[in-house]
Amino acid sequence: MCGFALLLISTGALAAGELDVRVTPSNSALKSNIEGYVGSLDGRDAQSLRRLRRIAEGEADKAAQALGYYQARIRSHIEEGETPRLVLEVEPGERVRLRNVNIRVEGPASELSAFRVPSASRLKTGSVLNHGRYEDAKRLIQNQASRYGFFDGRFARQSLEIDPAAGVADIDLLFVSGPRYSLGDIVFNGDFPFDEDLLRRMVPFQADTPYDSELIAELYQALQSSGYFESVRVDAIPTQADRLRIPVTVALQTREPRTLGLGLGFSTDVGPRLRANWTRHWRNPQGHSYGVESELSTPRQNVGLWYDVPGDPPLTDKLRLAGGYQYEELASKDSLSRLLTIGPEWHSQRAGGWQRVLSVKWQREEYRLGDDSGLSTLLMPGVSYSLLRSDNRLDPNEGYRLQFDLAGAVDGVLSDANVLHGNVMLKGLTTVFSNHRFLGRVQFGGTETNGFSAVPPSLRFFAGGDQSVRGYDYQSLSPENNQGDRIGARYLFAASLEYQYSLTDKWRLASFVDQGNAFNSLDFPTLKAGVGFGVRWVSPVGPLRLDLAHALDDDGGVRLHFSMGPEL
Repeated sequence: MCGFALLLISTGALAAGELDVRVTPSNSALKSNIEGYVGSLDGRDAQSLRRLRRIAEGEADKAAQALGYYQARIRSHIEEGETPRLVLEVEPGERVRLRNVNIRVEGPASELSAFRVPSASRLKTGSVLNHGRYEDAKRLIQNQASRYGFFDGRFARQSLEIDPAAGVADIDLLFVSGPRYSLGDIVFNGDFPFDEDLLRRMVPFQADTPYDSELIAELYQALQSSGYFESVRVDAIPTQADRLRIPVTVALQTREPRTLGLGLGFSTDVGPRLRANWTRHWRNPQGHSYGVESELSTPRQNVGLWYDVPGDPPLTDKLRLAGGYQYEELASKDSLSRLLTIGPEWHSQRAGGWQRVLSVKWQREEYRLGDDSGLSTLLMPGVSYSLLRSDNRLDPNEGYRLQFDLAGAVDGVLSDANVLHGNVMLKGLTTVFSNHRFLGRVQFGGTETNGFSAVPPSLRFFAGGDQSVRGYDYQSLSPENNQGDRIGARYLFAASLEYQYSLTDKWRLASFVDQGNAFNSLDFPTLKAGVGFGVRWVSPVGPLRLDLAHALDDDGGVRLHFSMGPEL
């Protein structure tokens, strides 16, 4: 029995046939194409390979013709041995070149600037013939016709005539588009509790808009992203058109109205933290929603409540009524803040993708900074602009983020101090040659006032930590009072430059240099620097970062930093 098993194994090994394509002169593209046409020869013995010789030669000839080699000479033979081999010897000869190329689109599609005729740089007189490019040209025209609603379009002429002896080929493609269909009336089906006006404010087009499949995709994405629905199906079927108008049918299934979320996290800035949120996704037919969110860690505990009223469009514009309470130990246990805030926020999307938030916040803050204590009351109108451009929100390879915040208070207008508080942050990321990633970050903040002693800690600046200047403890960079307590500063500057090398899709090595500080004067401020290296793991919830950083100033030393979240 054992000998029989060994015989089978030996026979199987001898039957492991191989394909050896030899192109003279060397041509990797042709070699690869022939290998693809012939396919795998695993499991073939020498006798099987002999029977396949002529078939393989025919497939090789087809592969050569697909790349324009119509005069190729192909010979084959079998090399026997422990691993039998089918050898194909190929002399490509001269390639067929294009002589006359005529590609035209007629009808209303020819007047649509977005409807592209295949690039002349790939199909022009003198170019080598490539059947794949010819098929790609036809496919491009047909795909555009389907996207832009030219469903009656057809090729009136489509020919590829080849003269192998003369080494030339002619292409003649004429596509007649026919009329363009339009999007008709929109009908919402399903069991949902919302006013139809709210749903229609999510539709990115009006009835009788010229058909574009991207508009259908945008409608689906808008409804799916609204947070109201468990499932969304959008149908716009050309065969159901009436007088070139395609009805749009939307089937909706409402999600559960309430959700509860719990999460655990850790960073070296605040240590372990617990996050919890409860959301009522809608409370009335107008789509109003509200919720509670909180975060608990050793130095900071907060709870916030919000109530949202959808705007137009509902996905980007809303009125939010928000309030919250936060207790935080600042820089050391000798400094703390108890902050209560309440007020409205107007969220909207502006031209170019900018997100704008207008707010009026009333805040009351009780604080202690070392031996000093105080109570601050401020009414602060503010504005915030932010812009995010990236190729992937969770783990981008290219992109940038811009953030600008400004808020102020006037003494006597429900406020006990004159304050102007601003913050600017810029982040950028680029990837070179697939594996080399460069990240940059710059942040500057300032608080202007005629009485800094009356400014509460929430409007003062501290530097140091995972998201600021690595190598220094969280909030450890700050001016100090006479007792050595860190009391925050008028200004903040922080910058970082980081290089990452991708070992695999999920693992990266990093090196970085950070610089910054919090200070009270803009006259030659002293900046602290830190350098280090680390490792990144791209988890399902975003990159996890583990860094060892060395502080180049003060007492120096090496500190461990751990954080998580998107790079931008």
